[in-house]
Amino acid sequence: MDTEKWSAAARLLENFPSLAHANLTIIIQGERIGCRPLHAACARRLPSLDLLEQLMAYFPSALCEHDPRGRLPLHLALLRGCCSPSVVRYLCERSPSALLQKDDDGNLPLHYACQFTSHIIVQIVLNACREAATIANNKKRLPLHLVCARNWDLEGPSVCSVLEAFPEATQATDRSNRLPLHWACDQPLLRYDLLAALVQQYPGGLLHRDHTGATPVQLAKRMQKQYYGEEQGVVLAFLNERTVRERRNKCVLHNLFAIRISGDKNKNNIQSLQFPYG
Repeated sequence: MDTEKWSAAARLLENFPSLAHANLTIIIQGERIGCRPLHAACARRLPSLDLLEQLMAYFPSALCEHDPRGRLPLHLALLRGCCSPSVVRYLCERSPSALLQKDDDGNLPLHYACQFTSHIIVQIVLNACREAATIANNKKRLPLHLVCARNWDLEGPSVCSVLEAFPEATQATDRSNRLPLHWACDQPLLRYDLLAALVQQYPGGLLHRDHTGATPVQLAKRMQKQYYGEEQGVVLAFLNERTVRERRNKCVLHNLFAIRISGDKNKNNIQSLQFPYG
């Protein structure tokens, strides 16, 4: 909606405040759902902050009311990815408890921000509740999984911000047995800065296999058969080199452990042959 239509809606609401309590039907991701006007406004493109303030003034509890899928107005604003930073900041400030509210799919507002919004919006939601970075949805995906799954169209700082908020997420597997690194590699555009940050935090992830048995570098190679360029070749070489190094380090540790176990067994055998003097 353009500015003129938002202004007309605000004038109508001013004349008929009871409209804030109305039951509306909207379509979200192809699904028809019933909701309040506040939800509907948040789900539209670039909603007017003035209108949202009006709706909340006439019906404050709508801010904490769930739609049929368990989503709050903040969820919908981030799901559509069409709200301005000022609107998102306002919603976060007016209802801080919403930041830790899960919908029926187990998604927090931060999950949706990581999937559908810009770096600025991700940063606003993350700063409002950093704890949200530690919580997985029903598919066992943390916000880091989701932001890595779309790194090809998102600014690098978003991934780095979510990573810094919860570095342990690099070792977390989702229902597909994938780490965030797998999702970052399963992309048409490999980002060296993002992959380097993930590998530095958890190099062991390079050897981890997902539900198909694929390692991150194998996923990257599959994608590069379709999307290949000189820069991508450099990133792929980096992944190859680090994978080989990690595999070598694992072999060294395995051998050292085996030698120690063998030494302990020999020591026990020698001690068992020693008899006390009669």
